[in-house]
Amino acid sequence: MQEHRPENTYASKNKAEPSHRKRDKRAPATKRAIHNAFVQLVGEKNFNDITIKNIAERAGINRKTFYYYYAGIHSLIEEIENGFANSLTKLMENVEYPRGSNRIEILLRKITEAISLDVDFYYHLMRAEHDNSIVFKLTEIVKKNVKNQLVSYYVIDAETVDFIADFCTAGMFEVYRLRFTSGKELRLDELADKIEKLLLSGLRSFLKDFDRKI
Repeated sequence: MQEHRPENTYASKNKAEPSHRKRDKRAPATKRAIHNAFVQLVGEKNFNDITIKNIAERAGINRKTFYYYYAGIHSLIEEIENGFANSLTKLMENVEYPRGSNRIEILLRKITEAISLDVDFYYHLMRAEHDNSIVFKLTEIVKKNVKNQLVSYYVIDAETVDFIADFCTAGMFEVYRLRFTSGKELRLDELADKIEKLLLSGLRSFLKDFDRKI
């Protein structure tokens, strides 16, 4: 089945409002529109060239409404960053590892699952022609969890753990970035399957010389 970019789901997850705005029933929809507008613009123009006017026009609001919710673009970016980072962190923390299972394999599948759930966000983010703190935060979360599973599963030195975590995260995010920017039709399920198989086959071969703790 052909994969299509669904509507960005992040804003619907991030419903926390300042106490003095809880009664504003329009707030979730307005903030969702602002988030979606920013995410779309990230994929269309240089990150530093995005203005509040651009965001407001794309979201169908005025500048005053934007400032009602955010002090500026940086506060909007911080909210989006933290929202996605927190969601990914919770997903990583709540992974269940059946006894005798390959923990790295399960973890990598959860990462691709997270991308699948918010593919519209990642599509625009990875099409942006710049490095940004959102990607950095997400990769650091993934690295941390890969490292945690490696040290809990294998008797392995810290330098090798860092090497494997860097390889897995850099490889995974770069493949997604290249596919998102290629302009080709994207079957996300097939891409995720290929990434998992390639990474896991290499990891199994690499890790066979290390003793298991479990």
